[in-house]
Amino acid sequence: LPHMMPPERWFALAMDAYGISNEQHIIVYARRGALFAPRVWFLFLSMGHDPNKIHVMQGSIEDYIEQGGPVEEGWLPEAIGQTEYAKFFDSGILNVTQLHIEHYHESTTPQYIAREATHICGKEAVRQAVEGDGTVILDTRSSGYKKYGHMPGSLHLPYTKIA
Repeated sequence: LPHMMPPERWFALAMDAYGISNEQHIIVYARRGALFAPRVWFLFLSMGHDPNKIHVMQGSIEDYIEQGGPVEEGWLPEAIGQTEYAKFFDSGILNVTQLHIEHYHESTTPQYIAREATHICGKEAVRQAVEGDGTVILDTRSSGYKKYGHMPGSLHLPYTKIA
């Protein structure tokens, strides 16, 4: 499924392409109304990045600009443009599929060290929870919950209503 957790090697290769190391402090931001910044934070946390070195900016890029924050144009930092990974970028966006086709099965070990994702449960754990093991199941969809139904016993708590 799209947007699920990647295998640790895929994630590590992508971090290498971006020039991101385990030692770096990372701040994630997004545009106003976008919900992916917390998801990216969670991805880094789950893949083993030091929790003290991964943060989400409170507010949006628009808020930052409105408060006088500097911005620059262009997509690819010069440092990335001079690496073996530059060919995998198009307008600043990494072509992960092409990167993996060319590098996934190589014997080279990525520099970024990722681990198998934590804080994730499989479908069997969800089935057990639905059967009544005392786990609280939250449905965070803002729409579609009536059309598609919901898991038995789950609570509807749309992310947009609590954030």
